[in-house]
Amino acid sequence: MLTNPFLYAAKKCIYPNGVQVTFISVTTGVYNSDTSTVTNTEVSTDLIAFPKNIKATAYNFPNLIGKEMKEYLIVATDLNTAPKPNDKIVQNAITYTAVAIKEHVAQGEIVLYKVSAVKG
Repeated sequence: MLTNPFLYAAKKCIYPNGVQVTFISVTTGVYNSDTSTVTNTEVSTDLIAFPKNIKATAYNFPNLIGKEMKEYLIVATDLNTAPKPNDKIVQNAITYTAVAIKEHVAQGEIVLYKVSAVKG
């Protein structure tokens, strides 16, 4: 069975240079009319991701100007489900909330996720 060389390359670049983070996938629950609440389900996964500080501008994230942001590169095979907005990434006890996700595909499979997240 052949393996995707792009996936192999992503792992070789991210794992030695990345940091340990906890990725928390948040699934919004259904409204409970008895208690008048919505209970969310969270599934956490420890993984290695490569963080990069980014700056919000009028062109990329105009509503987040002045906020601390990071962009995380995550190997796609490290996650059970695709990341989505409002998922959380915890790095050094600081929580970042995902605001945008980009998938990078090579040879017909998702190799890398680029998750843009804001602190808080």
